[in-house]
Amino acid sequence: MFFQLFAVVFLYLFSLFMFTSFVKKQVRSYIDSGEIIININNTKLDSVLSKKLKQELRKIGGIPAHHSWPIGEISIELIKHSDTIRLTAKRDSDIEGEFWISYPKFELNNEVGRMRSAVLGEFVKIEEEY
Repeated sequence: MFFQLFAVVFLYLFSLFMFTSFVKKQVRSYIDSGEIIININNTKLDSVLSKKLKQELRKIGGIPAHHSWPIGEISIELIKHSDTIRLTAKRDSDIEGEFWISYPKFELNNEVGRMRSAVLGEFVKIEEEY
């Protein structure tokens, strides 16, 4: 019984790791493949903000969890030719400029990681003014 529980937990954690690795690799591949269009909440970013956000998206992952929760929601679209990767960013409740990144294509356990973003932080400020 213990071995079966251990095996299930191990397989779950392994699949979660593989999922996040797959999405991070796919995002980096899009970013590194040349020209892409980035939309935030259906608004196309200019080339300067797009370049900054690309640099920030390369850093998805390595922020440890703390006692906070995600709030709000920002839609991010990475568009290359006819392909699109859709991500969701939610602002951290405690740390300004920190965002939880999800890949909503998968319903269960779709959090990819966390990142700090000045671009998304500015976008949140603009959205809050309206």
